[in-house]
Amino acid sequence: MNKVYYLLLLAWLAAASGTVCAQVTLTLTPAADNTLYESPNGALSNGAGDDLFAGVTNTGLIRRGVIRFDLSAIPPGANITQVTLTLVKNQGLGGPHNVNLHRITAAWGEGTSNAGGGGGGGAPSTANSATWIHTFFSGSFWAAPGGDFVAASSAVTSVGASGTYSWTSAQMAADVQSWIAAPNANFGWMLIGNESANQTAQRFLSKEFATAASRPRLSITYTTPCVNPVLNSLSLAADTVCAGGPALLTVSGALNSATAWQVYAGGCGAAPVAANSSGSFSLQPAVSTTYYVRGEGGCVTPGTCDSIRVQVRPQDQASFTYDTNAYCQNASNPTPVLTGAQGGSFSASPAGLQLNAATGEISLAASTPAPQYQITYISAGLCPDTAVRILSILPAYRDTADAQLCTGDTLFFGGQAITASGTYTSSFTSALGCDSTVVLQVSAVPVLTLELNTTICRGDTLAFGSLLLTQPGTYTQTFDAQQGCDTLVTMNLQVTVIDTTVTVIPNFPISLQAQALNATYQWLDCADNFSPIPGETNPAFTPSASGSYAVAITQGNCTDTSSCRSVTALALDPEDLTLPLRAYPNPAQDQVQIRLETLAPVVHSDLYTLQGAHLGRQTFFAAQHLEISLAALPAGLYLMQVSTGDRSGWVKIRKE
Repeated sequence: MNKVYYLLLLAWLAAASGTVCAQVTLTLTPAADNTLYESPNGALSNGAGDDLFAGVTNTGLIRRGVIRFDLSAIPPGANITQVTLTLVKNQGLGGPHNVNLHRITAAWGEGTSNAGGGGGGGAPSTANSATWIHTFFSGSFWAAPGGDFVAASSAVTSVGASGTYSWTSAQMAADVQSWIAAPNANFGWMLIGNESANQTAQRFLSKEFATAASRPRLSITYTTPCVNPVLNSLSLAADTVCAGGPALLTVSGALNSATAWQVYAGGCGAAPVAANSSGSFSLQPAVSTTYYVRGEGGCVTPGTCDSIRVQVRPQDQASFTYDTNAYCQNASNPTPVLTGAQGGSFSASPAGLQLNAATGEISLAASTPAPQYQITYISAGLCPDTAVRILSILPAYRDTADAQLCTGDTLFFGGQAITASGTYTSSFTSALGCDSTVVLQVSAVPVLTLELNTTICRGDTLAFGSLLLTQPGTYTQTFDAQQGCDTLVTMNLQVTVIDTTVTVIPNFPISLQAQALNATYQWLDCADNFSPIPGETNPAFTPSASGSYAVAITQGNCTDTSSCRSVTALALDPEDLTLPLRAYPNPAQDQVQIRLETLAPVVHSDLYTLQGAHLGRQTFFAAQHLEISLAALPAGLYLMQVSTGDRSGWVKIRKE
């Protein structure tokens, strides 16, 4: 559509409607954007990146941004009066430089390439990416490398320091106007910077940038012609209804620029009844009423007023009553008294009430007891009336029960004194006032005597009737254990006592010996919160270090723990500690040095394990400094005794 024809059409519409709607400003974000990176094989793109580029890099490579907006929200026939593109620059070379908008003349793709970082180098092209030579990578091409666009610029803006920049012009409005008329030609604009020199490239934020307020936006201001509503006809699903309706009214016509069909009673503009844009109304007239309808709202003058009349017939009147609101299930079947409109039907909810639909008679014996049933009567006239009553059906019980009777006792049941087994029947009145029949099956139960033998561990407590037992002995208690009858129980109680004696064996090295026999053992470290010592499960225990130790002893189901015994591991006779020694290095590896205070004519060195096993002796003559080889020994702790004459000394050595 050329511009002259379009302006004539707008003038004709304005004349036909008498006015023009208020102008609307719409702000859009891009449907797609990308950068064309100069490359002879189209290897680079950035459709999913944060940035758009326009200009020339410091290495002389051209960058051109492409951007497109979805204009489908603008109504057909809209007159575009102003268009403004806003971009945020966040980096650029030199400047200021002019950046021109050119209308693109071929379809192109965004793809999923993401250069990341600054984005200036681009990323490998993915399927459907726009590139320097491709409209859609890798099989569709521009007519000319660098993209297809109108040579004349649609708008230009000088871009300098980082910040927000806008492009606006009459030609941009004309571009958008042409795209509204021909949506299939909407390929957007190309951003072309100063390409006459190096280091002119400008970087703008794209639609993928994390902060929405900094993304590209297109502001479009437009007006639309105002067209008055056209009302063709009014129709009713039924022109006669019962009081309260519904009367279904349908409006046939076109609202055009109006916003709603308005329904009135008493004349257009009098008493509003309902309004909507669909033209379908469910009305509830209480009496015969004439309804008036017209299109209103928006920029229009209220349209032609039309009317239609709804006739209302009178409502039936009906009611019913039962003689009470609650019935026992074994009472006589009740029938309601019905007044007013006749010939209707009864129903009940929830399910469970057996009701004659024609008469309302309730079959009590066949009904399920419930605290509340709703009984509804609907008359049979053209405008039926509905009446509701709430009733309760109370249960009349017939139960069978069992009872036990202890020998020698008496059971009272409905005035009967029962002393023997048998079947007995009696009638009662329930809490709800209904008859209840109970059949009682009585069984006589003899009194029993029991003798029990039980063993507990020392320190445990056994609850036996009212007694708490901790000591061995014979005890007697009476229980209601045999179906409620007395049972005499004799308890013979044994208490398992574990010998927790621990003896210190003063050998070399010192060990501890548990005295209990036929048991299992676990030695414990008292200083470490009685933690178990791994692997120490024998009656005898040789500590590897000084400390406080106990043993947990288990016999049968009982476990007891000894008192803690403090020992000094590897205790030595003070007479064997008269020779001062110094060992180094300690810890040692293959060799340890022992130094005496003075030179000795004969020196013996004896090496032991911590458990006292003798590993060997070396003898030195006229020595003060001893070199002892440890190369053949595994890593661990050892004791060395050095003696000369009547003096000796001990030193503990760690081999690594």
